[in-house]
Amino acid sequence: MSRWISKKIILSVLKILPYVLLGLTPVVWFVGKGNTIINGIDTNFPLEPVVWFLRRFHVWNNIANGGSDFSSSIAGVFFHLIQVVPYELGLGLQGSQIFSLVF
Repeated sequence: MSRWISKKIILSVLKILPYVLLGLTPVVWFVGKGNTIINGIDTNFPLEPVVWFLRRFHVWNNIANGGSDFSSSIAGVFFHLIQVVPYELGLGLQGSQIFSLVF
């Protein structure tokens, strides 16, 4: 009976393994690149994760000109929480970005 259970577990793991490996693709991007991060207009990765996270709790953005409506920013709380937690735990920007991309 236990042998059948072990075989069943191994088969389940083998079915999931390709998806796990594909999910870890972002880690491969950073291998051998030093302390590099991926950033640009469409990646939207914050260089100051704590500031970006705290800014999501306000519905008015006073950064440019006289300010603008920022009420849609509340939706980004969860997304930026995933970036700020590893950063605050000491992983740095690259570690935070890797965690964010894999998550």
